[in-house]
Amino acid sequence: MIVRTTFPAAPPMDSGFIPPKTDSGKADLLVNRMLIECLLKKCSNQSAPGPDKLSYTIFKMLFQWDAERVCNLIAACIRQGYHPRTWLTVKGVVIPKPG
Repeated sequence: MIVRTTFPAAPPMDSGFIPPKTDSGKADLLVNRMLIECLLKKCSNQSAPGPDKLSYTIFKMLFQWDAERVCNLIAACIRQGYHPRTWLTVKGVVIPKPG
């Protein structure tokens, strides 16, 4: 219910929808190794993987293996305004706690 009321539905992938190319500004220039490393350190290794079945542990290992490629991928996504569908899909689980 939170997702339905908070986020608009995305167009279907097969609809031929191509997002308009807009000026992305300079946000992609802010992506660097130190920023990505800092953000990955904040991610819990205990988090459940997303729909792509990749956990933060995998992303951290990939970053250690080839940080430049990860930074370039993220910067390119920001520059083009395109993000893979699995990056945009989240499942939230509310876990009731006493009190």
